[in-house]
Amino acid sequence: MKSIICLLLGVSCIVFGDDEYGDDGGYSDEYGQYTESGELIITEITGKYKMGNMITCFEQNDENWAGYKDKIYSDEPDKETGEVSDMCTNEATKIFCDRYKDEAYPEPGKGDVCDHTDPRTGVTRNACYFNTIYGAEINEEKTWSYKCWEISQCPLKDENGVGIAGCQVTHRRINCCCQEDYCNGGEGSLIQEFAAFGRPDHYGLYGPDLDAICAIDFSKYDWYVKFIIPAWSDEKNEACSYDPKNPGDGYSEPEEEEEGDDYSEPEEEKEEA
Repeated sequence: MKSIICLLLGVSCIVFGDDEYGDDGGYSDEYGQYTESGELIITEITGKYKMGNMITCFEQNDENWAGYKDKIYSDEPDKETGEVSDMCTNEATKIFCDRYKDEAYPEPGKGDVCDHTDPRTGVTRNACYFNTIYGAEINEEKTWSYKCWEISQCPLKDENGVGIAGCQVTHRRINCCCQEDYCNGGEGSLIQEFAAFGRPDHYGLYGPDLDAICAIDFSKYDWYVKFIIPAWSDEKNEACSYDPKNPGDGYSEPEEEEEGDDYSEPEEEKEEA
């Protein structure tokens, strides 16, 4: 009997069993196949996401969300060092790199695999995040942001002050959280509509066109959107907000009364015959 401690992706496991060595220098026992160094070879990826229990998100600081490739899970040589990630050269973990670029899954070879811990909570990041800041000029670092996030830290909060999935629209920015692979971008998405408002051509003399954001047909998307515009009334903020579980009629400007003379001549009395 032999005990083996293997560390993989931050998860520790202890395996006990009789070892049988193969011709390739590795070995197997009743629990699975192992490399020569004693690492358990992962043969199956399970979980609700493309990468198992790890969500994958677009990562970018530009209006266009695409382009970023995760250096750990991409088998392409690093542009600076020329080396390929250990994750992709290690027989024990290579399956994750194969899955990352598998064309049978969305966005093959793209995005950031959220395998890192959020320093604020100590929890592995489990959501995708989008943020755009309105402005007359583009800030290359701040105008747009697509990244991994930890759901409890999302800007939109529940009644207990804990972050939830959905979008928050304020007089300064729009930010969103979601919990599906690549949900923080994509052609024809709500995020694409929101991202346009970070461009200077959507920023007028008096700031962003908030009414144009309110006019978006949110019923096309399964997103909760909450407006928090201090200069607006509670009624207008509520009417512009959208809850897919309880959709309303949206906001419409109150009709203005037509100006005119309210005075009318009294009817003349009919002469008695």
